[in-house]
Amino acid sequence: MEAKETELAKAAERNELQTMERLIAEGVSANAKDEDGTPALVLAAVGGHLDALKLLRRHGANLDATDWFGWTALIEAVYYGKTDCAEALLEWGADKDAVVKSGETALHLAAHQGQLECARLLVRARADRAKKNNLGSTALDRAHAKGKAEVAALLEQADADVSTPLPRPSLSCQPPIS
Repeated sequence: MEAKETELAKAAERNELQTMERLIAEGVSANAKDEDGTPALVLAAVGGHLDALKLLRRHGANLDATDWFGWTALIEAVYYGKTDCAEALLEWGADKDAVVKSGETALHLAAHQGQLECARLLVRARADRAKKNNLGSTALDRAHAKGKAEVAALLEQADADVSTPLPRPSLSCQPPIS
């Protein structure tokens, strides 16, 4: 069965939907991994293969399965700027704050790579902007360090929106003047 699991993972990497359907019908798990231990879902995300992601999800693939480095499908989709895949994974409930071995989250990697649209999706999904990696850096720190000004501006604006106090309600008991 191990050879068929690798075959399914490779089919996901190449977006070979018919092969994937056949192998799953033969009993191969949607959580199959290649010979390096990378899940089919992660390989589909790297390639930006949304249809393969949908097929694997429909057959019960673990959205937060990781490769050897702790990278999930969402993290890979963000890193490579596969916005449609990242959006789908977030909608399906993938862990937006999953951490790779270096302590980086998808938001850290969006900042590092300058993936503005993916960063925007993660901010909207309320990814943890204060999370620090193993070196003590936030996603905003990473954006600044890599010169990714647009992502830095997005993160700064998101932080400002959260920290801006709401206007105080009027404490006056007087009716408004008409």
